[in-house]
Amino acid sequence: MAYLAKEEAKIILDRVICDRKKQERSKQEEKEREERMAREARQHELELRKLELSQQNQPLNDESGRRFEIGPKIQLTQITTKFDEKHDEISLYLINFKRKAELAQVPKKDWVA
Repeated sequence: MAYLAKEEAKIILDRVICDRKKQERSKQEEKEREERMAREARQHELELRKLELSQQNQPLNDESGRRFEIGPKIQLTQITTKFDEKHDEISLYLINFKRKAELAQVPKKDWVA
């Protein structure tokens, strides 16, 4: 009878050891999976950032193959008032126009109407 108790205890102990090893393995696999996902997310974010930077610095091609650059998102007509020759002074108007265009980062080639 003592022999059976030893055998049962050994079986139970082996089962506990096996279960703990499985838990350790699953924890390790989960940790590795999370690290891999975090690494992939960082890599994806880096690639997106590189793409954004390359698009900002590179002119685009239209359908005919001509190159054009992305213009400002703000139209000058939205940030400036119309010049009224009866009430406005031209030098003051031009100074204000220049300041607003520079603040909006409008290229000088687009300052013409």
